[in-house]
Amino acid sequence: MDDQIRQTIGRLVEHEDALATLYSLYAESCPADAEFWHALAADETTHAGWVLQLLKLVRAGDVAVEPGAISGAAVATSLAYVHDAIAACQAHGVSRIAALCVGRDLENSIIENRFYELFKLESESQQAVRRGLERETLRHRQAIEMRLRELET
Repeated sequence: MDDQIRQTIGRLVEHEDALATLYSLYAESCPADAEFWHALAADETTHAGWVLQLLKLVRAGDVAVEPGAISGAAVATSLAYVHDAIAACQAHGVSRIAALCVGRDLENSIIENRFYELFKLESESQQAVRRGLERETLRHRQAIEMRLRELET
């Protein structure tokens, strides 16, 4: 596995961990939604573990990768955006609507929706990880959208 692919996968793990941090901060800033954000943060920590598992399988030669499936630069850009959102929340807090809008944008991002395409998952257990990531991302997106609609009405 080349260093660029390894670095991209490592950044994907960082991205999921950074989302967990951001969502935990949103829980602190938005007490009315604390339980919601804590649950999403816990999910993102789980996702980071799943991606780390996939990285180990790639290193062991048990999973191949599609080098052009996702851009390392795109992952780095999205990770920088999450870090900026973390810094802004730490410095100034965040409103409920702003937190939900940023969360929605992140969950709709190409990084969250397509990063698993980087991995050629063939076995049933590997496919189960992919389905779990897809399902969780969709669930996050829908939950955030529902909260936004509730605030808008």
